[in-house]
Amino acid sequence: MVSHELARSLLVMIDNEQLLRGCSMSAQILPAAIMFFITVGTAALFWLPAIKIVQKCHIVKFYWMGFWAFLGGLAALSGAESVLVILGQDVERF
Repeated sequence: MVSHELARSLLVMIDNEQLLRGCSMSAQILPAAIMFFITVGTAALFWLPAIKIVQKCHIVKFYWMGFWAFLGGLAALSGAESVLVILGQDVERF
């Protein structure tokens, strides 16, 4: 009985993998494009405090801009990874 249930679950997993592989690239473009624009918007929002809040001291301004650039870069990299995952790319190799 257990082997029958295991075989059935394996068949379901194989069918799901075949469906995912058989998915055309055009079906993946729309979700990837949505995620890309969300990523660009999020990364751009991280620049708003750096640009809108003016620091008088040059050293503080340098670190202030660097902090927000770092956060924007993190958002951009994680979003890029999500876009690659949606497109079916192996992100562990990079």
